[in-house]
Amino acid sequence: MRRRCAALFGMLVLHACGGAYGKVKEMTSDTIRGDSIRVIVVIAGESESADRQMAGRVRATLDSAGVTTLRRTGTWETEETALLDICPAGQPTEIDGVLFVWWNQLELRDCATHRRAYHIEGGYRGIEYMVKRLMAYLHVRPAR
Repeated sequence: MRRRCAALFGMLVLHACGGAYGKVKEMTSDTIRGDSIRVIVVIAGESESADRQMAGRVRATLDSAGVTTLRRTGTWETEETALLDICPAGQPTEIDGVLFVWWNQLELRDCATHRRAYHIEGGYRGIEYMVKRLMAYLHVRPAR
């Protein structure tokens, strides 16, 4: 009886961990190459202090891996308005992309086209895991 209960409990734990909270969804662009994006503006997806701190950690991690990151202060109603402000259409810029950071997802937009280059929803896997996956898309290695 104990073995059966332990096995049932183990199956329930595995099912819960593999469910929506543990599932990772990742999308990469077919037309925007990750190795073409080397200068990124990193901004928090929300205006809360914790979100800004998380964006700062992401910026530091990318910097140490050789990606040039820029900080941009401000608040915008939507990602589209942020893109229009940071990467004005038809104007030359040294910025390759804008990375939006939330606690459970990252979204990298191409500055020239405003199209989604990379997106990951990490559930509860953590920001470090999602940044590692982003760096794989960018073809950069984490600093040791």
